[in-house]
Amino acid sequence: LVSASSPITLDASDTYIPAVHGPASSTPAISGGVSYSWSCVSSCSGIDASTLNSLSGSSSSSVTLPAGSLLPGNYTIMVNVTYQGVTSSSLVTIHVVSEAVPTVLIQPLRSQNVLSTDKLVLYGFSSV
Repeated sequence: LVSASSPITLDASDTYIPAVHGPASSTPAISGGVSYSWSCVSSCSGIDASTLNSLSGSSSSSVTLPAGSLLPGNYTIMVNVTYQGVTSSSLVTIHVVSEAVPTVLIQPLRSQNVLSTDKLVLYGFSSV
């Protein structure tokens, strides 16, 4: 869920790569041999043309869609990650709304050790 007035960053650097049995980011030696290809696969007409061209032309592990470039609605974005001829694909659906989206923060636990039988209380706050 994201506001149309906020930029959206999509990051595929942790996409699973079958040839290395893990994400490219966990194996720096292979990161130069990985290629990325982004595309919109659903509801693409709500994305402004220059943003859609920028997305489709990107070969970076992450892309940022500028604030205001998506109309309210649902969008499905796909990234293909290729290494040594093997491609892995991931999809993400983005729900864009016109109003502001609240930010929710949860304070860290006072103790790092919590037993499964302990009562767990989280403290936090939200803002718009």
